[in-house]
Amino acid sequence: MMGDRKILKNFSLVTGAIASSLFWFGLDGLTPPSARAQLETLISVSFPQPAGNPGRPRRTTGSGTRDGNRSCVARGRGILPMTAMMPLDNVGTTIAADPSLLVYVPPTTAQFAEVVIEDENFNEVYVKSDITLAPELHEEPGIVALKLEGANLEPHRTYTWTFNIICNGRDRSRDRSIEGLFERQELDADLETQLEGASPLEQAQLYARSGIWNEAVLLLAKMRSSEPEEWRELLESVQLEWMEQVAFLE
Repeated sequence: MMGDRKILKNFSLVTGAIASSLFWFGLDGLTPPSARAQLETLISVSFPQPAGNPGRPRRTTGSGTRDGNRSCVARGRGILPMTAMMPLDNVGTTIAADPSLLVYVPPTTAQFAEVVIEDENFNEVYVKSDITLAPELHEEPGIVALKLEGANLEPHRTYTWTFNIICNGRDRSRDRSIEGLFERQELDADLETQLEGASPLEQAQLYARSGIWNEAVLLLAKMRSSEPEEWRELLESVQLEWMEQVAFLE
């Protein structure tokens, strides 16, 4: 009798564990939404370090302009320079024909900006000269977020982009400019399969692990309030954590 009770007790423990597992993972073997949400908080999103290419343009503006101290963009002690929200090598890898460009802009009195994209042969393939800057930039810095509709970048090609703050429309030598690169890639079949059914946070992680910057940063930028730790981690991985709290301006 004692042996029978022991067997029944062990059987009860085993079946209880099985039932608990079925409740946790769901009868279809999938993680339930509540557990999935908890797991998502553990997702790590960082961007891989570049191999290094000293010939690529810097992602910050230079130290001076042709017109000395008459720049329309604030400069001086404690004022951070205009900086592209790009990886350390300043290359915006993307799967999009029409990518986005994110640029930190210090306070400026300018009203307009321009984006120019050139191919490897220095041919202009995209020009947008009527960008109106948000009035908030007159007082505070901000991140200018631009969707480059109509850029139509081709796969497996590298393009140079230039972002110009137009200080004086009649004297473009006074522009404050910054430049970088776009590299259009095609979506790998395996990555495409992994992205299907993945949450936005999981998608950002997949893009980052694959070295695709544009899509990773855009996804996390949209979630920067709900997923602040992941947003900061991505920025830290490219040494731009100081942009964490800067307002986005479209």
